[in-house]
Amino acid sequence: MPHGKNHFVNKQDETWAEVDVEGKDLRIVIPDNKYAYGDNESVAQMAQDVVGKHADNSDSAATKAYEQAREQLETTNFKDGRQELKDKYFSVEDIAKYMG
Repeated sequence: MPHGKNHFVNKQDETWAEVDVEGKDLRIVIPDNKYAYGDNESVAQMAQDVVGKHADNSDSAATKAYEQAREQLETTNFKDGRQELKDKYFSVEDIAKYMG
């Protein structure tokens, strides 16, 4: 039975956040889809945790990564950039093929 207070969220099929680690030549990519984490806050917090760890527990780097991920997730149209991301990074299958 439908209820008038139901709230339906229309999430894009695939999203991701790309954040840089301050002071290192390292970029972190955190993928998401409508069946995984499901919200921008979770992905931004993961970016914050991972970058904080790789930036030698730097709080400022972690906070910057959180803000960068939040902004990216809220302002990017991922439908247009999906193929670009696939072209830019290797898939697991590609890596396995090249590693033998």
